[in-house]
Amino acid sequence: MGECSGGARRQENLDPNLPLPQGVDSSTRRDPKKFKRLATGEFVPNLSPQDNGEDFSLSRSQDMETEACEGMDNANNTSRFPKPIVAAEEIRQMWKPWSRGLILKVLGKTVGFWTLEQKLKELWQLSQDFEITDLERGFYVVRFRAKEDYHKTLDGGPWMVQGHYITVTKWRPDFRAEKADITSTMVWVRQPGLPVEYYIEKFLMAVGNCVGKAIKVDQRTLTAERGKFARIYVEVDLKKPLTPFIWVNQDLQRIEYEGLHQICFNCGQYGHIAEHCKSKNQGLEPGEEAVTRGPEYASKEKENEGTENQPFGPWFKKTAV
Repeated sequence: MGECSGGARRQENLDPNLPLPQGVDSSTRRDPKKFKRLATGEFVPNLSPQDNGEDFSLSRSQDMETEACEGMDNANNTSRFPKPIVAAEEIRQMWKPWSRGLILKVLGKTVGFWTLEQKLKELWQLSQDFEITDLERGFYVVRFRAKEDYHKTLDGGPWMVQGHYITVTKWRPDFRAEKADITSTMVWVRQPGLPVEYYIEKFLMAVGNCVGKAIKVDQRTLTAERGKFARIYVEVDLKKPLTPFIWVNQDLQRIEYEGLHQICFNCGQYGHIAEHCKSKNQGLEPGEEAVTRGPEYASKEKENEGTENQPFGPWFKKTAV
């Protein structure tokens, strides 16, 4: 560790016109074993540990730092930039402390560090403390001391703060927040008005798989404790339009999503609102603006609710319970 790809350290002949340091014999002028040039351009004696009386490990460490600076011609024969050379085993040792790490992000809301840390302690109720580190773009990485706490957090949930979901994924090497993209999340979905005879786990899991990837059914749904709507925990793809309806026999069954605040009522995708929808503005002439429909269209939208042509609307999102 401490080397830099781009070849071995180079030895250079010394300019015969340069003055030698005081006390150095001129016979050493062109001997690279006795003389070296620093990154600053200054030439100094290349002393061994025996010559200067220093501890060898310290001297070697300093030489390695010099090599890391001087051997930077080419990192991988294709780039002008250097690349440190580190043994695979050393890299694995760097990763090891993070093996019980999770990457978090609050969807659709910025939450302060201390607020989030306190909220997570209240939510998780872990057996041991955890360490949280804030990254860019609202991402956090959390490390757990106990394996049981790690799995409880990863497999439990959903976790929410201030009405917004906390996405939880396993830590992975080389994670860069500036490049990261949230492509899926776990959410509770409702089926309002679903007849109670369908409150069967097997059927509801099939419903969940029509919406995304079914994880589990709310226990209160299975016991028919709540008959206003069935509730299923589902992993949904945020890069695709959300599913607004499914067919249950001859009836269209509406699907509602809890805790997803930025849903476009034009295209049905998460992450923006209708006024900023790109698909809404497609086909417009240069300089022409998309028209946002006002309240006078509300009754018409209600009439069209559930049709194939206009499947999305404000009913699409619900506050989490």
